[in-house]
Amino acid sequence: MNRIIRKFWGVALIVILLSTMFIGGAVPAANAATLWWSTLPTVYGPFISWQLAPGTNVSFVKVAPNGDIFAVDVATSTVYKSTNGGLAWAPSVPVIVTGAIVDLVVSPAYATDHTVFVLDSGAVNAQVLISVNGGVTFAVLGGTCAGIGTSMAVAPNYAAGIGEVMVGTTLVGAGAYGDVYIWYKNGVQNWVAQGIAADVTKVAYSPNYLIDSTRVAIASDAVAGTQIRTEVAAAVWDFNLLATTIDSTIMDVGTAPAIISSQIAFPSDFNASSVLARTCFVSINSATAVDNVYRMTAGAGPNILPATTTGVPMGPPTWAPTLVLRAASLVYTGTFAAGSLYYGDLAAPLVLYNTAPMGAQPTASWGLCIGGLTGAGPVYVALASDFATSAKVYAGTSGAESALSVSTTSGLFFAQAGLIDTAIATIDDFSAASATEYYMVTSSGATSSLWKSINSGAAWYRVLNFANALTGIVRLSPTYATDKTAYVSNVGNNAAATAIFITNNSGLSWTPRTSPVRIADIAVKDQYTAYVASAAAGSVTATANGGWTWQAIATTTFTGAINQIKVNAATGALLVGDVAGLVAISLDGNFSYFPLAAGVSVGNGAGVGPAVVAFDTNYAANKLIYAGDFGAGVAGIWRYWVGTSVDWGLFPIDGALDATPAAIVCAPDGTLYATDCSVASPTTGGVVRILHPEDPFALLTVAETVSATAFGDGLVAGALLTKLSVAVGSNVLFAVDTAAPIGIRVYTDTLAMGSAAPVPATPAAAAVLTTTAVSFTWAAVPGAWSYQVQYDAFADWRSGTTVASTNIGDTFSPVVGLAAGVGYNWRVRVWTPVVGPWSATNAFTTQMGIAGFNAPVLLSADNGIAYTGVSPAFQWQAIKAATGYEFQLSKSSDMSNPIVDLTGANALGPVNAYKYTGILANNTTYYFRVRAFTATSKTDWSGVVAFTTVSIPEASAPPIIITTQPQVTITIPPATTTNVVITQAANKEISPTYIWAIIIIGAVLVLAVIVLIVRTRRPV
Repeated sequence: MNRIIRKFWGVALIVILLSTMFIGGAVPAANAATLWWSTLPTVYGPFISWQLAPGTNVSFVKVAPNGDIFAVDVATSTVYKSTNGGLAWAPSVPVIVTGAIVDLVVSPAYATDHTVFVLDSGAVNAQVLISVNGGVTFAVLGGTCAGIGTSMAVAPNYAAGIGEVMVGTTLVGAGAYGDVYIWYKNGVQNWVAQGIAADVTKVAYSPNYLIDSTRVAIASDAVAGTQIRTEVAAAVWDFNLLATTIDSTIMDVGTAPAIISSQIAFPSDFNASSVLARTCFVSINSATAVDNVYRMTAGAGPNILPATTTGVPMGPPTWAPTLVLRAASLVYTGTFAAGSLYYGDLAAPLVLYNTAPMGAQPTASWGLCIGGLTGAGPVYVALASDFATSAKVYAGTSGAESALSVSTTSGLFFAQAGLIDTAIATIDDFSAASATEYYMVTSSGATSSLWKSINSGAAWYRVLNFANALTGIVRLSPTYATDKTAYVSNVGNNAAATAIFITNNSGLSWTPRTSPVRIADIAVKDQYTAYVASAAAGSVTATANGGWTWQAIATTTFTGAINQIKVNAATGALLVGDVAGLVAISLDGNFSYFPLAAGVSVGNGAGVGPAVVAFDTNYAANKLIYAGDFGAGVAGIWRYWVGTSVDWGLFPIDGALDATPAAIVCAPDGTLYATDCSVASPTTGGVVRILHPEDPFALLTVAETVSATAFGDGLVAGALLTKLSVAVGSNVLFAVDTAAPIGIRVYTDTLAMGSAAPVPATPAAAAVLTTTAVSFTWAAVPGAWSYQVQYDAFADWRSGTTVASTNIGDTFSPVVGLAAGVGYNWRVRVWTPVVGPWSATNAFTTQMGIAGFNAPVLLSADNGIAYTGVSPAFQWQAIKAATGYEFQLSKSSDMSNPIVDLTGANALGPVNAYKYTGILANNTTYYFRVRAFTATSKTDWSGVVAFTTVSIPEASAPPIIITTQPQVTITIPPATTTNVVITQAANKEISPTYIWAIIIIGAVLVLAVIVLIVRTRRPV
């Protein structure tokens, strides 16, 4: 077979951009037209210009009223904005600061004024920078504020430059205090000191500022410790609204123990003007044992000094009695009676939530968010603007492997969405759970990441990050659609290759397990059953309870290490290929193995390896398996029927493979795929594709190699495809390209075995052709370049087959020289860019050769067509090669309701005459026709011929029968001797009346006989 070089592939995902930002495109739909490789567009190009460097922070995460998300990279003083839920981020022009960015606040009117503020701590004096273009550029707002900036707040009624902005500062040194500064207080466009005379670590406006006009600050000094101070309207800052002392031992930043930072969160119904609504939550960080989250309530009354301690501590959680709550962020949603408090830890990648803040034992209600967070603290938590309906929570982490994570489960499970500080080095593995849901493992230095997409690669989330100096793999349960089970691990002959992570909820959370052997590969049978092949020795161990316990003694299969293991879920059979090219199978659930022939080869030696293996899609029925290897000097794809074969059979692929196939997979529809690549010189490259690999005679099998050449299939020279995955229930094929730029390549195979074939049009089924020059037409297939037509007089397509190829499109004509009077089958398939499945078969017949016309010539109907008797005979001209004739006789000219229907099984044999043995009606017109046939064809019907039977004869008068009377002789006896004298009367004629009676009776009898005869002759 000639090498088929076509546009087979299309670049689906350039995963060098897998910092889990939004990818501006999608994998082609499962039923799209066949395309070559193409590159999906990306938001910011194939390289991540905004990707944070390893070790930086995702800080001060805030959500605008319209849903835009902001975060700060403090290392570069850059503000990032995302408009799609944290997947893609646009950087600002770096902010010019004298110290560091320590806070970010979004205008409450952001949807219209596009205003964002950042606080520069300053080296000596703090300053606020403002952006009025959505965070693209920033400028200094007014002058500076004395002291080191710590916190910033914007009044709830701020809009387009009108409204207050508040800043808190500190000063280092005993007795040296910071202050609260307010911009636009009383309409003054300047920073005005409030004269608190304390180190201020947090400022805030009451959420009901339009009602209570209350400003809040957490302030510390060397006398009263750390307190909550409030100011109403233009009054002085005092202690008269809240139980104000958080802890009297936590002093200013110049003393020990010193305040480091603090946080505050309000219920939405906080109202300082009501003593019943003055409740909030505060946390302090001083690196002492009193650090905690406190529930603060109403104060004792106006101008009354606070008690020593009035806040109610809310930690530690009962399930973590040693945990000290030091918050980097506190966020509250809802009212105090019914709401949720979210806590982001200052030092660890930890998020807690508390849904019962008014409980008698608030510590008991802390829950732990259990997924997706990597890096370190501080952790900055923010809620989506539509949290009430979306349940989205965002969390930014810091340090190595930090990221912006998102939860759609109210914070229970997180997945990392963007601003990943991980540089993707390699793609280790890829597996498709469906046509739209994918898993992928990448490596970066000593760590690996597992990514997941649920929208055809349009967006990626990191759902697992684990230490790894080796290669990571992901294996899905064959029933993933229902059990949501996946296994992730390192592989290699290394002590580190024993950790396994298992999910039973689609990657929301992961359970760590430890393998008893160093992992070479994992095969998952179902939610609880999995098999681990050893990378150190040829053995396999199993678990039946999700890795909780393992088979005590591993089953030995080879002396060398195993390269790959597969399990057939339907039968439980296990197939392993080792690093030396040998293949073995277990039919008893891993209790024993037996080798298959002498390696993956043609039978004359062991393979070179490493061997990759696969079960046929219908293995349970056909017991067919496949292997890829470089055996007996030939790299190839091999097949073997378990229980039947004595050696491996090599597929007739057009041209030798460059190297041992790195992967082989059988699609759900039965199409077989294998990679074809070589590190040294990929002269073929691409993927080997085999239709009908199950055909034992290889007569239907089509093997073709799609390679990277100048013909433009989209695979550049040097493409190294090392992994293959077929989406369950679809015809979408994925491959990992390890050559730079690394990526996932995808191809929607609309021409695979299970795909739609061309629909034959003409000749139509059962057509009888009057010519032997045939023109074929069919319905075109999207993406097809050319087609192949096949026609054959034999139904099995294996003898006398003629094949013709065409590049014309959806017609092919003419085929000249077909035999006359023969039935043919024909079908069509796509020929390029790749071979497709055959269409359904249409059967047609060429008319037989005849002497004269294209139907029998009628010779006679009882030697008279116009008038004939009531039991006619019919005759026609014999047809050459006919094996029989069909005859019809009817009273209708359209031959409906035939009186005689000698067709089909009742047809006549090879005779050219027919005698009707019944009696037709007199003086009636009848019609008849004839056609000839063979075992495979029929002629046209002859012309319909009419004839009329004779009329009924007239009835004759009764015959007169004359009977002659016999002569009467009278004998007179002799006279007596007595003389008697006789007197004789005159003679008289006698009338014969009895004779007339006899005549009349005879006539009646004759008429009765005639009537009986006529009645018994019933005309048709």
